[in-house]
Amino acid sequence: MLDTLPPPDWAGFVAAQRASAVERQRDVAKIVVEGSERLLSHHGNREPADIAQAQYSVPFCMALSLFRDPDDPRSFDGVALEDPAIRAACRDIIELRSRPQAGHVVRSARMIV
Repeated sequence: MLDTLPPPDWAGFVAAQRASAVERQRDVAKIVVEGSERLLSHHGNREPADIAQAQYSVPFCMALSLFRDPDDPRSFDGVALEDPAIRAACRDIIELRSRPQAGHVVRSARMIV
């Protein structure tokens, strides 16, 4: 049943991509995530004000994973929230786009690195 699928693991996916294809943040020019309108409206915050907001922000989690280990809960701290490199990546490297869901699972997404 489609309603029982777990939400996508954005940060984990980026970490796996980083480990296998991109060794350093400076090698990443752009990451495009195409997803549902709900992804964009509920998880597209590029300027989270606190750690709780940051953990629900796809741009922040993906940007953080370029610099820190997203599997380590200690990575999501106040220092990360104020890190100028992570903030710049949220604004300049991570791009969110709407993806038509025809033929796709509602929670599916596509990422281009």
